[in-house]
Amino acid sequence: MSGVLPSSHASSAAQEAGLAQRVFDAQTAMLFHRAPVSTLVGVPFSLLMCLGLLPYVDPTVAWTWFALRCGMAVTRLLMSHSFFRATAKDPAAWRRGFVAVLAMDGFVWGLVSIWLAPQGSPHVTALLLTSLVGVAAVGMFVLQSSWRASAAFLVSMLLPVALHQMVMGGHLGLFAGLGLLAFLAIPLSRRIAPKGAHASCWVCASAPTALPKSAPKHCAWRSARAA
Repeated sequence: MSGVLPSSHASSAAQEAGLAQRVFDAQTAMLFHRAPVSTLVGVPFSLLMCLGLLPYVDPTVAWTWFALRCGMAVTRLLMSHSFFRATAKDPAAWRRGFVAVLAMDGFVWGLVSIWLAPQGSPHVTALLLTSLVGVAAVGMFVLQSSWRASAAFLVSMLLPVALHQMVMGGHLGLFAGLGLLAFLAIPLSRRIAPKGAHASCWVCASAPTALPKSAPKHCAWRSARAA
C-alpha cells in the first residue's frame, strides 16, 4: 500500500505539470491569435489622433510619433506571422519576446501625451488622456490571457504619462495623474489571486470560490476554447 501512494502522487504531479504546460501553450497561442486585429485597428486610430493634433503641435513631431506607431504595428504583425509559421515553437521564448514588444508599443502610445500634449490647451490634453485610457482598456481585454503581457503594455503606457502629468500639469495634471494611477491599479491588482486560484487566469483570480482541484481544469478548458 505504501508503494502505491508515492506512485499515484508522482503520476498526479506529472499530469498536473502536463496540463499546466498545455494551458501555457494555449494562452501563448491566444495572445498571438488576437494580436493582428487589435494591431491593425490601432493604426487608423493613431492616424486620427495625429491628424487631430496637427493644428496644435509641430507637424514633424506628430508625424514622427505616427511613424513610430506604424513601426511598432509592423513589428507586432511580423512577430505574429512568424509565430504561426514556425515549425518548432518555444512558447516561453515567444511569450518573452511578445511581452518585450508590447512594453515598447505601450511606451510609444504613451509618448503621444508626453510629446504632443499642447501647452495651454487642457481640453486637448484631456482628450489625449481619454484616448489612452480607451487604448489601455482594449489592451486589457485583448491581453487578458496573460497578466504579465497586460501589465507590460499598461504600465509602459500609463505610468510615464501619469508621472509626467503629476510633475508638469499643475493641479489638473495632479488630478489626471492620480486618476491614471488608480485606473492602472485595477488590472495590476488581479495578480493578487485568491488562494487556490491561478494568477495567470483572470477568471480564476476573480472567483474566490474556485476549488484548488477544479481551477486547473477550468483554466485549461477556457484557454483551449478561447484559442
